Amino acid sequence: MKNLRNALLLKQLYQLKQLGYNYTNITAYKEDELDLSLPNTLESLQKQAQNCHLCELSKSRQKVVFGE
Repeated sequence: MKNLRNALLLKQLYQLKQLGYNYTNITAYKEDELDLSLPNTLESLQKQAQNCHLCELSKSRQKVVFGE
């Protein structure tokens, strides 16, 4: 992903150079760092499971059964 981003940025800079630009102020794209840490308590894990909508199952579920 970073190689593609760098290639696109370089392409844009070359295009601007061909148009006669001497300087451009491009803000670099910053990737948001993902928080991959797990919850420390069962309550926070339950809250995270109840708010999860990553799979198809989440669209049809009525409730989350947790710790029973």
